[in-house]
Amino acid sequence: MARLGFGQINLGKDTTFCSSLVNPQIGTKLTITGGSLNVFYTWSCKYILGNRTYTASNFLNNTTVASPIVSNLPSNEWLKFILTVFQNSNIYKDSINIRVSQFAYTTGFITRYLSFGDSIELNSTQIGGGITPLKFLKWEPSTGIKKPFSNPAFYKQVLTPFGQSLQIDAYVTDSVGCEGSNMAYEIRFQNPSSLNDIELSKTEIFIRNGELNFTNENQENVSVSIYKTSGEKVLSLNTDKSKVSINALKADLNEVLICYLYFNTSKKNKTIKFLSL
Repeated sequence: MARLGFGQINLGKDTTFCSSLVNPQIGTKLTITGGSLNVFYTWSCKYILGNRTYTASNFLNNTTVASPIVSNLPSNEWLKFILTVFQNSNIYKDSINIRVSQFAYTTGFITRYLSFGDSIELNSTQIGGGITPLKFLKWEPSTGIKKPFSNPAFYKQVLTPFGQSLQIDAYVTDSVGCEGSNMAYEIRFQNPSSLNDIELSKTEIFIRNGELNFTNENQENVSVSIYKTSGEKVLSLNTDKSKVSINALKADLNEVLICYLYFNTSKKNKTIKFLSL
């Protein structure tokens, strides 16, 4: 705060801008009380990077107005701006520290290949920078994610056509409330033809006389899901038996279907591709 004639000038508190803010301005909290309002302004600063010196004109769109637009600030560093106010033959000054919260993102992301019902742990946000400490905010899209506001979290493959992919973004917030997001995972849904040969073993799963047969020696509770290749579910049930009737499936003759079995006790899964009857 500084005197201006019989009054005062005040630039207010030091300020942090989020990098997502469009056309942030410095001096918007400037108050001039008492004295004459017929004044002139000049902004100044000095920033040294290596052997180069930057001044206010490198960061402000106009150094002679009360509230210029700020740009090109160094990431996450305080920069001191001084406002000089001229009133008649009097000169008064006040200063304010400004910084911009800028997140740093990696260019890479993690790719995972899933079949229906598979789960993976999400635990990599690929985001740094900002005004530390950072706090995890959410995963998006949240469909299929258990506890989408937690890190780590778990994603389970939901109804999505085979051969397609899903981008999962991570969001964080920093200590001043700025948000950052980045693509963290690419989930690719396996085409039936790429399913593991072991999963397709006819010795463990097979079709006979309109029934789906599978090995269930311990009579576990088994979740049975059958999908079309478009991702549409045509059957969902639980059983402790070792066979399920598939005569009533709503599918076209000889349509390719995918059956996913999840053994709820042993936490194992099996998958088979077959043609509808």
